[in-house]
Amino acid sequence: MEPLSIRRGKSRAINAENPTGEKGRGGIGFDDMPVAALSNPTLTTVRINSDAIGMIAADLLLSRIQNQKLPSRYTYVQTTPVFRESTGILHE
Repeated sequence: MEPLSIRRGKSRAINAENPTGEKGRGGIGFDDMPVAALSNPTLTTVRINSDAIGMIAADLLLSRIQNQKLPSRYTYVQTTPVFRESTGILHE
């Protein structure tokens, strides 16, 4: 994933070459950093539950330390889309 500063630079370049504001280009970020709401256009992102990810990671690590023969497993953590101007879909 590229840093937000690179995405913001790309957004500025797109806006510069598209001064009429034509539709057709979009973007999305990850982790819903506060600066995403301040970019131009505002950046659609995916909000993650960092606390849940940390708790699950600690549980998996401690389980693996106790029993190194445990099989690997997939774990899912619910995410929430945060729609903003960059995708043309706004939800309050």
